[in-house]
Amino acid sequence: MSEEKQDESWFSALSMLSKINPVVLILGFALMNVFAYVYRSQMQFHFKIFAMVLSFFFLMLAVSFEFQRLEKKRELKEKGLA
Repeated sequence: MSEEKQDESWFSALSMLSKINPVVLILGFALMNVFAYVYRSQMQFHFKIFAMVLSFFFLMLAVSFEFQRLEKKRELKEKGLA
């Protein structure tokens, strides 16, 4: 991959990040911190696994809904409706 194409891919990734809803960004950051805190805590193993799976599930749910929203917005822009 040439440097020009690599730079374009970085710029497109950064522009995609700037379009993300700030609430989802904060929620994702918070859920990642919960995951890390639970990982290092001294909980019983089955509670630890449950908390980690639950926080990871909500993180993936928030990210998937946000990417779905961005994709729908892009499609509407391509059709000229937005």
